[in-house]
Amino acid sequence: MHVILRQNYLMARNWNPPGIGTKKRKAMPKHAFLKPESRKYPYKVKRGDRWVTSPTGLRQAYRAARFQGDKGVMSKARSKLKAIGKEGMIKQ
Repeated sequence: MHVILRQNYLMARNWNPPGIGTKKRKAMPKHAFLKPESRKYPYKVKRGDRWVTSPTGLRQAYRAARFQGDKGVMSKARSKLKAIGKEGMIKQ
């Protein structure tokens, strides 16, 4: 159990999206967010010149949505994790 928690902590520690209202966040494309109309719940990172899905970003978006009670975003994050074969990263 301790090892799993430590691994989850290390994985979560690597996710560091730009803060709300910053220029970097405003420069991110809308498709990088699970709630693009309000630019909330970022889950993609830029690798070279492409924006790619981050499993850790999806997991953190799921956790934030669960904390906020946003079931729509939770569902989106869960389905995107399932699509990339990483559904085991979140607890049901």
